[in-house]
Amino acid sequence: MLRRSAILVLCCASVTHVALDLVYRPWAWSVSVCDLHFADSFTNMTSVVIISALMVLAEGRILFRDDYGKWLIVIAPVAGMIAYEFMQPLLPFGRFDLWDIAWTFAGGISALLVKTFVYDPRGMHQPDSSLSHRESS
Repeated sequence: MLRRSAILVLCCASVTHVALDLVYRPWAWSVSVCDLHFADSFTNMTSVVIISALMVLAEGRILFRDDYGKWLIVIAPVAGMIAYEFMQPLLPFGRFDLWDIAWTFAGGISALLVKTFVYDPRGMHQPDSSLSHRESS
């Protein structure tokens, strides 16, 4: 169940990212909409959710063993994206942007909501029976 949920979140977040990139961003730039720089920084928000889903796919059973791991799927992507933002001035074409950091935190809130309501809705997620069966054999 955890694996299927992560695949669903990964697909939804990826489709949302592509739709924002191909439809919303050109429209927002063409009409100069005031969107708190969302058109420029949505990639940070969607990336946090996508990285979180990839972490659950790769190491979901391990991450959901204790509370530390459950929080790691939210904190690690946010910390990584913020660290990358601070490294931007060192890159040839990089530029530091506070809006990127703000939208990264919004992505962290989104990942927290996904963690709470999709991955672990009762707070006591049980691993997939198919995964447990493979370990015992």
